[in-house]
Amino acid sequence: MEERRRFDVWEAGGAYERYMGRWSRGVAREFVDWLGCPGGLRWLDVGCGTGVLASVVGERCRPRVVVGERIKQVRCELDFAERYLGNSGPSGA
Repeated sequence: MEERRRFDVWEAGGAYERYMGRWSRGVAREFVDWLGCPGGLRWLDVGCGTGVLASVVGERCRPRVVVGERIKQVRCELDFAERYLGNSGPSGA
């Protein structure tokens, strides 16, 4: 029997963002405000997904640099983050 790779909707950056983005963006804002970090820090977003947390850090924390590190090899999520956020988003490490 031929083995087929099953499509995982969570690996599609746009689909994930449409479903989870509305929640994760609000949670990220609350989390970053709670941290109360000064500007000029370097940030590492481990498991960056579509880059929502990195985006909020960029908006609210005046970071020196933000790096997004993916855990799974889900290139489409990082591609989505780079398209959506442009140069202000996570750089792939």
